[in-house]
Amino acid sequence: MRTIAFLLVGFIGPALAQAPQVPTSVTEVHTGGWWQAGSKSGTYRVIVVNQGWEHISSKVFVEWVSEPSDRESTQEVVRSLELGTVSPIGPAVMNASLRRGKAGGVVIGVEATSNASPKAKAKRFAFCAHEPGTVATCTPEQ
Repeated sequence: MRTIAFLLVGFIGPALAQAPQVPTSVTEVHTGGWWQAGSKSGTYRVIVVNQGWEHISSKVFVEWVSEPSDRESTQEVVRSLELGTVSPIGPAVMNASLRRGKAGGVVIGVEATSNASPKAKAKRFAFCAHEPGTVATCTPEQ
């Protein structure tokens, strides 16, 4: 039994040591939907990153990740955009969601809570993403 445990640690240990490190500032990652532009196609990825120390604030990014074209290819980020100053309420802590849009693309929901007041209420925003690099504000129902 000890030999089996030792062998498992010997095989699994190096694999775990080589795993890529996700930055600790990344608090959320959502992948979904489907886009196509010319000969490339792939999925959307939304990433929420926190920054700061005493007053935490968030940034939200959307990426267009292409699918491999053959077995030797890998996925690649075709385009990446920060959703800019998503929150007109100033620095805020944000959460995001991702779902398919009714007219294609995806709807990115962002919930932002100002960190300037302990009694601040969350505000909700929606963005529609389509082909790489195209994002616009939209209604959550789209």
